[in-house]
Amino acid sequence: GANYKFEYDENITDRLIRAISPSGITNAIDYDEYNNPIKTVVNNTQAFDDIINTIYYIRARGTDDYLYINPDKSLRIKQCECSHDKFNVLLQDNNRIKLQYSVLPDYYLKDNNGVLKLEYGDNRNVFELIKHSNKSYSIKSVLSNLAITVNQDKSLTLSTYNEEDFNQQFIFE
Repeated sequence: GANYKFEYDENITDRLIRAISPSGITNAIDYDEYNNPIKTVVNNTQAFDDIINTIYYIRARGTDDYLYINPDKSLRIKQCECSHDKFNVLLQDNNRIKLQYSVLPDYYLKDNNGVLKLEYGDNRNVFELIKHSNKSYSIKSVLSNLAITVNQDKSLTLSTYNEEDFNQQFIFE
């Protein structure tokens, strides 16, 4: 397993929840109420090492929660069994991207004066991708030193970038 990437639970930090092989095969581990592993699910939900121009699901690292657009176009993470919101990654230069909502192609994730929202139009919407050794990425605004951050209530906001903050790390699948 030297080439595997391992993902640990955000709440119980020594509990392994996912192992991803170099080919993208994911082994997800389910636990019972006593923290005993009871099931391993193997699937081909691939966490991508290198981001290209395509459509992705974006998952908060260490969780089964994906980026979700609220009706007011604010963002949160949410565990959803049936579908997840998808984002089209549009590569720019120097590790910069635009995140276009795949359902409404004229809408983008934006840093609107320090507030993260899905908004109409192609401006104020460039982010920098910062790659971490665990296959996760931080998504940082190019307008400020603010990165997309998962809060305790599972809402997403922009807050000061911290390289070590796992609440600012996401997996592109």
